[in-house]
Amino acid sequence: MIRRSILAIGGVAILLMTADARAVGEGLEADITSVDFQYTATNPNAGPGEVIGTISITDGLIGGITFQQLDLGADGLFDGVGPDADTIIDFGMIYDAANFDMQFVADVVFNNSNDYSLGNASILVTDTVTTLASPSFSGAASQSGFSFSGGLFVMEADLSPLAGNDAILEDIGGPWYYEGDSADTPDSPNQDSIDGRVSLISDRDLFDEARLGHFHFGGTGIADLDQYFSQNRSNSLGDIKMAIAPEPGTLALMSLIVAGFVMRRR
Repeated sequence: MIRRSILAIGGVAILLMTADARAVGEGLEADITSVDFQYTATNPNAGPGEVIGTISITDGLIGGITFQQLDLGADGLFDGVGPDADTIIDFGMIYDAANFDMQFVADVVFNNSNDYSLGNASILVTDTVTTLASPSFSGAASQSGFSFSGGLFVMEADLSPLAGNDAILEDIGGPWYYEGDSADTPDSPNQDSIDGRVSLISDRDLFDEARLGHFHFGGTGIADLDQYFSQNRSNSLGDIKMAIAPEPGTLALMSLIVAGFVMRRR
């Protein structure tokens, strides 16, 4: 087993933890590189409560994904130290963007000057065998916040299972698997002894709470949300980060952790 770490340049780092993590003791993490961000200002003169534009985030042409299974240590929470430290116990990696898909779509709602929120937002992620019609994991986003931090455009939201689902991890009728590419995946660590696969034999349904901690990219030269959402925007090296956590206090902790990821990548 090795210590957990994240070092992605422009991508999606997704932390998944069961709502009963202290009992299960495991978490999941996905790191998707080089995502494409598109904001379309469909109604720049929107009034309060109206949709001003739409956001679309997809896997890029040169992106890849690393999916990791973590032992969360004695406390059952992400990012501890000492006996509480996380260790990676299994990997599933895909280096070719043609072999997986990721999609985040959302409306942007104008509430008031420099006050915006998400509407009808969702994220879908596949592996080498699943499709966007039936993805490996997914979530609905709500209660968002937008801001600028250190020159970065930042988006935050709570995540929950999509309508009709019981968890973030999709129900495949038995043990849950994430199928990476064995040729792209290190031989060790490999808890299930199947190269490229991450396995959850049970407790899939407990992974049902989440936080979209940070989507960000920099270089806009803008620090005003009204100005930002007034016209179309795009970027091919965006970052987005999510965490599934057992309770609201831990969700707040996850926001601090992913904020740390942002600082380490800048």
